[in-house]
Amino acid sequence: MELTVGAFFILMVLVLLYLFASIKIVRQGYHYTIEHFGRFTNVATRL
Repeated sequence: MELTVGAFFILMVLVLLYLFASIKIVRQGYHYTIEHFGRFTNVATRL
């Protein structure tokens, strides 16, 4: 039982780290290129 609680906690920490690493804040006046597998898909802008 204690092992599953610890494993669940570690899994949740890893999920949160992944989410925070994937969020990018685009500063005003900048354009960021969004690519999936090296191919252009979109441009993120802030107006």
